[in-house]
Amino acid sequence: MEKIEEGALDQNSENFIQSETEKLILPHRKAMYVRALQLCQDPDTAEDLVQDTFFLGIKYLNQLKDRSKSKFWLSIILRNQFFKECARNKKIENWNDTELSENRIDENLPEDNLFKDEYREEVRFLVESLDDRLKTPLKMFHFQSLSYIEISTKLDVPIGTVMSRISRARRHLKHKILDEQGLLN
Repeated sequence: MEKIEEGALDQNSENFIQSETEKLILPHRKAMYVRALQLCQDPDTAEDLVQDTFFLGIKYLNQLKDRSKSKFWLSIILRNQFFKECARNKKIENWNDTELSENRIDENLPEDNLFKDEYREEVRFLVESLDDRLKTPLKMFHFQSLSYIEISTKLDVPIGTVMSRISRARRHLKHKILDEQGLLN
């Protein structure tokens, strides 16, 4: 059996990473910059966001499951970086995810529509994975637009229990989403 020198293995790894970066990340530089500019509306901050996105993209390239979706994967990283930056620097006061999604994303971009569809599917999957005691009141409240009192009556449980279960369901969903995106410590 041929013995591979340690330095040669490192060189092969570096070549592979460089090759994958050139194929999967760098071609999307302009699109990521345009997307960052849409989000933050500041050229310097947009450039910083793209650099952070590419750094994380290279660092976690091994987590990209479908190579054909590298642009969408980078878009998600970029958006998460933007939210972290907003939270860290408080550059945007009173911002929320819905406002940013509705007002700052061009509805005609195919990657935005794909991102929304994928996100919707992920949320549906996560909701369905909840325990029935948490899932049922959450779905009744958010998808059927029932009030706490109506849910309490239909499930024959106290209103406080309904409110508690919906709150716990939201916490579980938030934790699962943050965990899947690698944002939990």
